[in-house]
Amino acid sequence: MLEVFVLVVVSVAAVRSAIVLRKSRLLFIEFKCPQVVASLVLLFPLGPLVMLIVSWLIGLLPAATLAVMCFIPGLVAIRRARRVFDRSGTDRTRSVQDALAVASITGIGGIAYIVCSVIITLAFFHIRAA
Repeated sequence: MLEVFVLVVVSVAAVRSAIVLRKSRLLFIEFKCPQVVASLVLLFPLGPLVMLIVSWLIGLLPAATLAVMCFIPGLVAIRRARRVFDRSGTDRTRSVQDALAVASITGIGGIAYIVCSVIITLAFFHIRAA
């Protein structure tokens, strides 16, 4: 049940951020910032989905690795974009900065969910085996 909740929360946050980032593409062009951020943010919902479905097929640790890889490119692109817009010095970029902050928190939260899920699952199996 928690997995489905995390999937929904990450999906909603990623889609809302991507919509704002796509609408602000003229600002990305003006400040010479790569527009790929909006596309990479849409990979975020794949992380919880991989943990939910693929972990049954290939195992927990490979699935967790794949799930984390859904977040890493987006977080790297977000970090670069945040640097550009933080240095812009104008209030016109406020909506982009807010969307990037939400996307960043979503990505970090997604990775934290994966790490906690792996730790709890491994602890459960260790206790059960003892």
